[in-house]
Amino acid sequence: PLDGGEAQVLVRTSPTESIAAVALDAKGRWAATAAVYAPDVRDRLLHLIDRRTGEARAFPLPGAEGEHASSGGVAALAFASGGRFFSAGAAGLRRWDPQTGQNEVLHLSPCRPMEVSADGRRIVAGCKAGCKAGGLGPSAGAGVSEFPEPPFELLVIDTSTGQRRT
Repeated sequence: PLDGGEAQVLVRTSPTESIAAVALDAKGRWAATAAVYAPDVRDRLLHLIDRRTGEARAFPLPGAEGEHASSGGVAALAFASGGRFFSAGAAGLRRWDPQTGQNEVLHLSPCRPMEVSADGRRIVAGCKAGCKAGGLGPSAGAGVSEFPEPPFELLVIDTSTGQRRT
C-alpha cells in the first residue's frame, strides 16, 4: 500500500522464474506479472491477481515450449479501460481476458516495448523488423522463441478496426 501500511504478497513465483513485466489496472483491481525467462517450461506463466477477491491464477504462456528458457517470455504488460489487458513478448502481441485467461493474437512476430492507450483502442509496439506475420485472431503458431533486437519496426494497431501501420 502507498499509504504506509503493511506490504501484501500478491503472488509467489518459482525461484527460477524471472519476471520482467508487471502491470496494475487503473482502478487497482487487477495486477499481473509474467515470466520472461524460466528454465522449466512449467514455470513460464502469466499470473493474474484479482485484488478484490485475493484470487491469483496462473496461465501457461503461449509459445512456452521446449528447453529454450525464454520461449513464450513476456517483456511488457498493460491494462486498458473496459477490462482489456495486453502482453508483448516472444510470442507476439496479445489481448487477454483477465476473467478467463483466454487470449488472442494481435501480431504474431516477437514484440518487446509496448504502450497501450488508456481506452485500449491503440497499441504501439516495437516488433521484429521485416516480419509481416500478424492479424487479429485466435492463438496459433505461437512457438516463436526470440525477442526482437534492433532494428525493429514501430507497429501501430487500431484494435477496434484491426487497421495497422508501421
